[in-house]
Amino acid sequence: MCVGAVMFVACVSGVWAQQSAAPGPTASPAAQPQKTVDEWLERLQSAPRRNSYAGTVEVSIGGHVSSSRIEHTLVGGQTVDRIETQGNRPRIAYRHADEVLTLWPASRQAVREKRDPLMSFPNLLQGPASRLSQVYRVGVAGSDAVAGHASKRIDLMPRDDWRFGYRLWSEARTGLPVKMQIVDARGQVLEQSAFSELRLSPALDVDALERQRRDLEGYTVKTSSLQRTTADQEGWRLSRDVPGFMPVSCYRRELGHGDSAGAPVAMQWIFSDGLGSVSLFLQPYDSAQHLREVQLVQGATHVLTRRVQDWWLTAVGEVPAQTLQAFADALERKP
Repeated sequence: MCVGAVMFVACVSGVWAQQSAAPGPTASPAAQPQKTVDEWLERLQSAPRRNSYAGTVEVSIGGHVSSSRIEHTLVGGQTVDRIETQGNRPRIAYRHADEVLTLWPASRQAVREKRDPLMSFPNLLQGPASRLSQVYRVGVAGSDAVAGHASKRIDLMPRDDWRFGYRLWSEARTGLPVKMQIVDARGQVLEQSAFSELRLSPALDVDALERQRRDLEGYTVKTSSLQRTTADQEGWRLSRDVPGFMPVSCYRRELGHGDSAGAPVAMQWIFSDGLGSVSLFLQPYDSAQHLREVQLVQGATHVLTRRVQDWWLTAVGEVPAQTLQAFADALERKP
């Protein structure tokens, strides 16, 4: 899982183009047949798996804006992606099916790993639309243009205080999510991710993407340790459920940046309500490293650390602080 907004674009499947004149709207929303809310959600969910695209995504958090350049195409029913992310530690990621190769050009390090499909912009929705409707009030809120493309806005507002609200813009012709805002209970925008430039069905050179992915001359390549497991096997459980959230996966994985050596191994237990997500990272407690418990926030992403017996918990989620606290309070070792 991408961890909060920091990983929102770095981990995106298909959102990782040079600036061109923005095309006019690709379709008239008024000319399209009326769709039910579930149909809009299903289009949002399936569009990244059905369409090729390229462009630039900008993520805005608290006045700070970062961007990534993306190429996403389909080959034989599988996705091929190239995602170039700038910032303090520039990286280039290639995904082919479930294999992800991440390059750090500055350090000439590369990490190869297997990953499940990632739920982040524009791959946003998990589970059936009917499940989302149980925890969010869903409604179509009008039309707009995003990166020169006619789009329909869909609002998903929480039915309780355990989650944030979302505003999603769906490109009218393909259904591709082109913009997302996470909002708090007052409607204040905590994070925004949006295409600033987007080309649909571009003529991408798949062979060139494959050559780039395989050209690792001068790089030190590491295969990351990622093992599927269960919380039960690792000796953990929740004493009570957090409303609306369900466990979706569990791994043993290396922490830290992929180009760093000697990274510790932790269990990552992932929960989702179909849109928002929480990760619980657990590793053996180390008094020299784990000096104090903290609570941090960046945009919609909250982080909480605490000692749990002989273990150290790091909880991360794009959820309100009280939701993360509820997970931490319910986590316990099995007897």
